[in-house]
Amino acid sequence: MCVSKVDIGNEIGLSAIPLNPPFIKKKRVDVFLTYITFVLAVIIIAALGVTDAGAAQKQPKPGSVKTIDLGAGVKMDFVWCPSGSFMMGSTEAEQKKAIKDLPADLKPETMKSTIDAINNEGPKHKVIFTKGFYMAKTEVTQAQWKQVMGTNPSKFIEQGDNAPVETVSWNDCQAFIAKLNDICVSQINGKFSLPTEAQWEYACRAGSKTIYYFGNKPEKLGDYAWFKNNSGMKTQPVAQKQPNAWGLYDMHGNVWEWCANFYEKYPINNVTDPAEPAAGSGLVGRGGGWDDFADDLRAAYRSFGRPAEFKASPLGLRPVITEK
Repeated sequence: MCVSKVDIGNEIGLSAIPLNPPFIKKKRVDVFLTYITFVLAVIIIAALGVTDAGAAQKQPKPGSVKTIDLGAGVKMDFVWCPSGSFMMGSTEAEQKKAIKDLPADLKPETMKSTIDAINNEGPKHKVIFTKGFYMAKTEVTQAQWKQVMGTNPSKFIEQGDNAPVETVSWNDCQAFIAKLNDICVSQINGKFSLPTEAQWEYACRAGSKTIYYFGNKPEKLGDYAWFKNNSGMKTQPVAQKQPNAWGLYDMHGNVWEWCANFYEKYPINNVTDPAEPAAGSGLVGRGGGWDDFADDLRAAYRSFGRPAEFKASPLGLRPVITEK
């Protein structure tokens, strides 16, 4: 669309600016040039403001909810994680502190594997998302899994339909995702998938820069997560603890959440819209579970090296929707 200079001025409320100010007659060229510069600057700033506002309207507000109907009265809520950037992983200093804070009574093999995982949280690097995505508001529940798959593989069935489904392998999760894409495709403009590690950590942090999305104090973890100290050593119904800034529940604890990608070492440089590694040394889970200690629930912690068929009672999932 072609817009004249007069149209632009009128559109942004500048029609009242006189085109022949009185000081022109006085031949005050220097003042006149200053005046013209000012007018042009106002026009440009106002025009950019209109453009930015229009762009902002195209993206939902952080935490906006999209509800997917799975049938038979079972629904799944997804919340909007906006485009943006964050620092992924942890620094060497953060890793040293995490290792220092590990419980002294860990079994030797657990201590070794945990230290190995912590040492693979770096280098801390910037990740940029040019597009936002939707992430499930909670971990997939037993009710949601049963509605889609027709079965319930969970160990803790007695915890009820609103407890997270668990004892599911990565392969099982991919089968669940495939069915979601089959039966619910008409409700979205894109596709369901497991989150990449970068998507998961970005959504978990929700703009925070601390080791947990609520801060740096493990003693407050009980207000936000189910873990070894308060779970009764079993899963608990979802969305009982406090959510993060975007409205996501149980990003720390309850069950580990399978990610889409294989494990790979982090890059040193910035990354934009990171893709899923096609191969690597096992698959990754994030978030920690009902039987874990506080260190395992940190936003940067990575559990990796699991084969696609591996399943255990602290393992569940939380899908995302990537729109076209």
